Amino acid sequence: MIHVQMMNKNIKFYEKLAEKIYILVAILIFSTFAEGDKYLIFDRNEFIFYVNNTHMLLLQG
Repeated sequence: MIHVQMMNKNIKFYEKLAEKIYILVAILIFSTFAEGDKYLIFDRNEFIFYVNNTHMLLLQG
């Protein structure tokens, strides 16, 4: 039982980590599409909405 709980904690930790890395990579890729030297700031939901609507990238989460 304890072993299963620890595995679940580890899975959740790695899911969060993977999500952060995925978003980070997506933002780095996205920044290459930004115009000139402008920095575009999105919150996470706005970013995913923008990307999904422009079909540059598909993000899950």
